[in-house]
Amino acid sequence: MKKILLTFLSFNAIIFAGFSQEEGFAIHTVGPTGSNPYVIDSGHLNPGAYPDLAVGTQSGNTVEIYINNEDGTFAAPIIKNLSLVSGVHIADIDGINGNDVLASSSGGSKLVWYANNGDGTFADEAIISSSLDTPGTIVTGYIDSDATLDIVLSVYGASGDTDRVIWFANDGLPWTEQDVVPATAGLGCGNIDIADVDGDTDLDIVVANTDAGTVELYYNNYNPLTDNNPVSFTESAGGDISTGNTYLFGLDFGDVNDDSFMDIVKVDLSGHEIAYYQNDGAGNFTEVPVSSHQYPSIAFVTDLNNDGYNDIVAADGLNQNDDMFWFESDAFGGLGAETIITNNTLHNQVYNFTINDFDNDGDIDFATLGYQDGTLKWIENNLNLIGTQEFKLNTVSIYPNPTSNRIYFKGLTSNTERVSVYDILGKKILSKTVNTNKGLDVSKLQNGIYILKLDQLNTSYKFVKK
Repeated sequence: MKKILLTFLSFNAIIFAGFSQEEGFAIHTVGPTGSNPYVIDSGHLNPGAYPDLAVGTQSGNTVEIYINNEDGTFAAPIIKNLSLVSGVHIADIDGINGNDVLASSSGGSKLVWYANNGDGTFADEAIISSSLDTPGTIVTGYIDSDATLDIVLSVYGASGDTDRVIWFANDGLPWTEQDVVPATAGLGCGNIDIADVDGDTDLDIVVANTDAGTVELYYNNYNPLTDNNPVSFTESAGGDISTGNTYLFGLDFGDVNDDSFMDIVKVDLSGHEIAYYQNDGAGNFTEVPVSSHQYPSIAFVTDLNNDGYNDIVAADGLNQNDDMFWFESDAFGGLGAETIITNNTLHNQVYNFTINDFDNDGDIDFATLGYQDGTLKWIENNLNLIGTQEFKLNTVSIYPNPTSNRIYFKGLTSNTERVSVYDILGKKILSKTVNTNKGLDVSKLQNGIYILKLDQLNTSYKFVKK
């Protein structure tokens, strides 16, 4: 696969010139967790406006739910016992009382969920599947394009030919289980993510095979308008997106170069590499090296400095080198040199973090886990950089914000407009042409922060779905 070498432009660092690490970010300790916290997710778990946290520990055998106090602190955790937690995810599974918590248990060989009772408590575990050989990463989305969230799960496969990726149709009990990647020995299915890669409105799946050292992309063949057949997936015609990786750890979709096509970001921990695979919109992916950082563990795509361009934020998984760092994007889709966020002052070994606006001030913060030191912290983004759209004397606006149902437009002169909506990780959630007088229906979106882009005007706005 052809590689593109990034050209670092000298002005990339100018925007950061006035800030030291301490001025740009502030570290807040939430508290100790169970032993070896491994996975984390964020989202709204109560009626408040600030996002909450869910943490899974390995040796501690706990799922821990932290409600945001909306003052820079979090309440003492609600603890659920679960053996060797290897995945945790926040999503509204039942459509009742807002978001619930899902977790996978390597020790118990099962996938479970905890229903949100709507009063600050959560029900005991409900089992989705109990015959899984080392389940791992959990993601959710509308796989079969109906009104209920489905679940996609990676299964590492500790013995024999049990390595696979499966999805669970949320169509009433019992859950319907189907393969995305059939059981195959030697894959070691690890991190996964979902997004509409080919622009056909359904969700596709990318898989990091840890043992095989490969990244695979599976296209969703389902079309609810023309196809009465069951959902099926086909691997990309070009074969593996990436091969020869030493220890694939992080994997995510995101529009790195802001061209409206979903790229793929991989993190090879032992291979000392972060790279992304640039999607040309026609099914072709070109490798773009980002960094040869010593032991990177995970990376996400997000607009960290509110300048309208997606950046890459990453963490280091080495015991002695636990910093977080980021790569600033420019108007031409290029990435600048590594900029330190925290330099050996955060944790002992960061395997996972989550991004969200934890202080509700309009920019992206982080919540991080120390695998060896057993602590949860959040990093406040104090860059105070105003996005480029806020500098513009732009008469176009959106309202209401926050919203529960529809977004309306003010100041547009055309009757129709092409609109795209992205989540805070840079994943395109929807794209459609709307009647500007009727607005955009966002009622099916999960609660959270989104970016709305007016494609023809190349203008973006943040909004909150509540």
